[in-house]
Amino acid sequence: MQTHITKHMFNHFIRRHKMVLRLILSVFVVSLTFWTIAFINYDFDDSIESFTNIIYGYVSLFSAPITAASFLEKPWSMVTSFFVYKSFIQLIFDSILIIATSSIFLRFFSSRYLWECIIASHIVGFFFYFLPVLLLPKLDVSMVEAIDLGVIAAAYGLFFTVATAKSNFILPIFKYQVSLKTVALIFLGFNLLMMNKMNFLSISSHFGGAFAGFCFGYAILKKWFPLINKQKMSFGYGTAPKRPVSDEAFNTKRVEDENKINGILEKISKSGYDYLSDEEKEFLFKYKRK
Repeated sequence: MQTHITKHMFNHFIRRHKMVLRLILSVFVVSLTFWTIAFINYDFDDSIESFTNIIYGYVSLFSAPITAASFLEKPWSMVTSFFVYKSFIQLIFDSILIIATSSIFLRFFSSRYLWECIIASHIVGFFFYFLPVLLLPKLDVSMVEAIDLGVIAAAYGLFFTVATAKSNFILPIFKYQVSLKTVALIFLGFNLLMMNKMNFLSISSHFGGAFAGFCFGYAILKKWFPLINKQKMSFGYGTAPKRPVSDEAFNTKRVEDENKINGILEKISKSGYDYLSDEEKEFLFKYKRK
């Protein structure tokens, strides 16, 4: 029974994050392609550092620019910088972060807003990446490490959207109950502490993604988006007629259903399926058919 519950929760997670997981997979494929080409052209008599330089050489044409002038030379990098990574460790960390933040985002908002937020946050984070050099043209960038932009700005945008629109939502962190607003402030403070002359461009892109997320969340909070007021979504079970509802009502209903299904799964893990009421069994059956 425990295996069945675990499998059900895993399948539910995959279905809910299907598009985000596909996006992460595409980033892995693109980056792996560059790493493979670099490996093929690597001379094993050379050092590991030379292998890293080969990767940098291939990726530099598609990664985020350090200056506005370099952006004019490769404007396509606004798109390609999302998919290319020089560092495998950075790719793993950013992938975990965007999956976690998208999971929080989808608790309240639709997948359509997820993609709009990802795109907007990446674009703003992209320009914030070289904003310090743009504002301070005499700034010395010789010590700057070429850190990957990738999906990190989008991850910050997703989190700060929810932290703005649902600032009082509580996250259980270890034994503490912490509001999203508090976590967001901790994130900003942590980034300020991390900033130094070698990574200030990368940290700047984090603030860009956070700023885009704040604007996106504030617009949702104030109902400035026409789509939020006009777009209708539907939910229903079985063959029952579907009733159009607002986004807010739809997301509230979805959260209630998820909380109820989690309670049922917990009851099954403790007592077994036979201890469910007829109503709970029927709800579980209908939920699995969705």
